[in-house]
Amino acid sequence: MKYFRIVLLFLVIAGFSSCGVSRMGKDALLAHDIGEYYKAIEKYRKASRKEKDRVKRMEYAFSMAECYRAIGDYEMAALYYKNAIRRGYPNPKAIYYHAEMLRSSQKYEEAIENYRTFLDSVPGDSRALAGLENDLAWQVERRVFLMRAGLRLEILLCLAKHHATNP
Repeated sequence: MKYFRIVLLFLVIAGFSSCGVSRMGKDALLAHDIGEYYKAIEKYRKASRKEKDRVKRMEYAFSMAECYRAIGDYEMAALYYKNAIRRGYPNPKAIYYHAEMLRSSQKYEEAIENYRTFLDSVPGDSRALAGLENDLAWQVERRVFLMRAGLRLEILLCLAKHHATNP
């Protein structure tokens, strides 16, 4: 009888602790749905730490990325989209939004890779094609700028050398 009570107590405690995790996830989802993104991020983070189910942790990572995107913290959003993708998030929009966040964070080379990965799974998507086109155009502009800056530097060095030899 004594062992039965101990086992029963253990089961009750285990049941309440698992309810706590799902409760935090539901609270986070509610906060997310009503636009309380900062509160939702904290609740998702707490739920994710305590959650053992990998699928739910993957969903929490994606949801945190969505919250960070909504508040304009694109670097953190990119981090959590990457986390969700690494965990196997099945919807390709995670890859698209990851590319968008990288582009917003001025990480153009990584963004281009992600746009291409997204276009492999969703060929011809106009948003991804536009993002890819913008990033490639930025790379060309950057190279032209660096070339011009290099030429200007060479001209300045030649002038400095000329002035040093002919005071």
